[in-house]
Amino acid sequence: MIFATWPLWWGIHAFPTIPYVPLIEKFSPWVDPLAIMALLIGLLVGVFFPHQKTWWCIPVLCSTCWLVLASQQRLQPWVWHGGLIVLSWLLFSPRTASRWWLVILVTIYICSGISKLDLAFAHELGPTLLGGLLQSLGLSVISRLWSPKIWHTLSLALPAGELLVGILVAIPRTRTVGLILAMIMHGLLISALGPWGLNHSTGVILWNISCAGIALGLLVQHRQQQQTVLQSDSRSSQTMSLKTPFRLLHSFPASARHLVMASLLWLPALLVLFDLGAPWMGWAVYSMRSEKVTLYLTEDDLQKLPPSLQKWVEPGLPAGPCADLDHLHRLALNQWTLNELKAPMPPQKSYSMGVIQHLIEVNALERPLVAIGHPGSRWSAARTWSCQ
Repeated sequence: MIFATWPLWWGIHAFPTIPYVPLIEKFSPWVDPLAIMALLIGLLVGVFFPHQKTWWCIPVLCSTCWLVLASQQRLQPWVWHGGLIVLSWLLFSPRTASRWWLVILVTIYICSGISKLDLAFAHELGPTLLGGLLQSLGLSVISRLWSPKIWHTLSLALPAGELLVGILVAIPRTRTVGLILAMIMHGLLISALGPWGLNHSTGVILWNISCAGIALGLLVQHRQQQQTVLQSDSRSSQTMSLKTPFRLLHSFPASARHLVMASLLWLPALLVLFDLGAPWMGWAVYSMRSEKVTLYLTEDDLQKLPPSLQKWVEPGLPAGPCADLDHLHRLALNQWTLNELKAPMPPQKSYSMGVIQHLIEVNALERPLVAIGHPGSRWSAARTWSCQ
């Protein structure tokens, strides 16, 4: 996934870089290449020597922390997911770590499903995803006969199904069925988002492939545990627990290590449920609960942009109280970053405003208009708009 989004991690690009810690921005050109090399080497060591945790988990986690602090856009959902997996492998025995992988997967499904269970998703992005799935399956002709009500209802079935899969995986008795459905769900998502559907970024498709692989591994493990005699399972558990990692970290009480994992996994998710925090850290993927921020330019400001940026400008009128303004051009930020960095923009308002403020200062824009669409309640598809 790193190689699929390589421009995001390596080299200089035209798209603005918004760091979490501005103080380290001046060191990034020198430290970032070293951090990405340490990250790749650490991952390679982890593939061939997974139980040498001290040698690869700590460099991977430290390098990832630096790279994310230097650029907010690098905190993609799959980066957060991978970081939690590596951290659990470092903190626990293999058997306990695999249980945390199951908990992480269940959390992703449940939180992602809940974040999209609203009318805004059913009216905005839901029909787009559903249309991409039908197109990839060669069923787009059938959808032409559907009324808007059918489209909205079936769109809500997507997050409802994801939520159901999460619940089935969480319950031991239904876990086998849940994990099988999870693999089918990821297969359908890959079909909808792939080149035969919406043709989204490669990183998102690879993340779905990796989640399907994790679900398959957990399914195999679950089936083996069901067929294992209690006595032999106890011996296996004792053997696996001997392969503990980093002694310094393992010297902390198990309850403290579990608390660290639980806090990192569930606190961001709880914040996002109340429309707080970073949506991707709370697994609000493809959710409509985030604010929409759009930059509109006058003709004079448009001419100040470099030619490489002008191609991402298209005619458009803002919604809300500024809808009566004309002769404006919309800057398609997400299309620009997908082309430039092969990765989508983080959905939070603070990041979009940082990018826009950078563009205004660098290009000396005099009359930019920023339109902000605020999400309504879960029972309303309408957004409220403000302009500044």
